[in-house]
Amino acid sequence: MPIRIEWDPPLPGESIPLGDLASFVERAHALGAEADTPVLAATAPRDDLMIAAFRVELDAASPTGRPPVVCLDRSDVIEAIAVLEAIEDNEGDARMQLAAVREPRQRVTKLAIE
Repeated sequence: MPIRIEWDPPLPGESIPLGDLASFVERAHALGAEADTPVLAATAPRDDLMIAAFRVELDAASPTGRPPVVCLDRSDVIEAIAVLEAIEDNEGDARMQLAAVREPRQRVTKLAIE
């Protein structure tokens, strides 16, 4: 099954801990990414010059040694429900919710690969 992970870089002029970037790289390696795996710079929806996320896409991921069941914090579930409701209220158009969708997806992906 194909899998995609993303990392949202800081806005221009802002900073983040190096560990955040290192965590993204570690997750990509845990899914099977190699040193020569391409990293796509995804641009913002309305600004082709602004990088919104760095993305690694893998044809298949087969994390091993991980439990078959993961648990979500209630706050993560509530956030995901709110995003899905907003998409539903917008007649299925998720374009206005792209940023809101990204965070829960990244957290769920992280749980799946840890």
